[in-house]
Amino acid sequence: MKRNILLGFLLTGLVLLEWGCGCQDWKENYKIVEFERIDLISYQKYIAADTVKFDTLLFSAFPVVELASSFDCIGGSQFSAYATSPCEPIRFLVNTFDSVKVTTVISNNIVDISSLIGVVKTTYYRNPNYSYDIIPLKDKSGVSAVLSSLYLPFIFGFVNPPSSMIDSAITFQFFDSDGNVFETTTDPIIITP
Repeated sequence: MKRNILLGFLLTGLVLLEWGCGCQDWKENYKIVEFERIDLISYQKYIAADTVKFDTLLFSAFPVVELASSFDCIGGSQFSAYATSPCEPIRFLVNTFDSVKVTTVISNNIVDISSLIGVVKTTYYRNPNYSYDIIPLKDKSGVSAVLSSLYLPFIFGFVNPPSSMIDSAITFQFFDSDGNVFETTTDPIIITP
């Protein structure tokens, strides 16, 4: 009799443990430590030529992340009373970006072109074309919301045409709330209005 009661408590405990520590309780926090590179891509394929029209160009920024912390309710290992594969942890990005500054060199002068650039919020595919919802960089809350997600890489595009041809590299500077500045530069390219 005691053995049956003990077995009942054990099975009940396993069920409660399984319910108490599901996938939603397994979290990992990541931190951006640098930006590896920024690629220039067109809407349809990678750029083959060194000249492109502004409204067909996207910038794809690849950050390097490292695990900042990991939480789960059993201290590091996931338990399952059933023979199921382990679930993916919920991933969070701990960096909060206040702003992004975009500059280029025009006529030997460093020019801020941040007002021309935005971050891509959503991508739509309609065979055979893509379209994008782009949030201008001046919309600080929208940009912060997109850049706080862990959907990498971050994609940027033009929201307004440049007033003249750009024929040099473009530099992106990312400012986070901790005062860190991350910088990455594209390859030189000729961008036409």
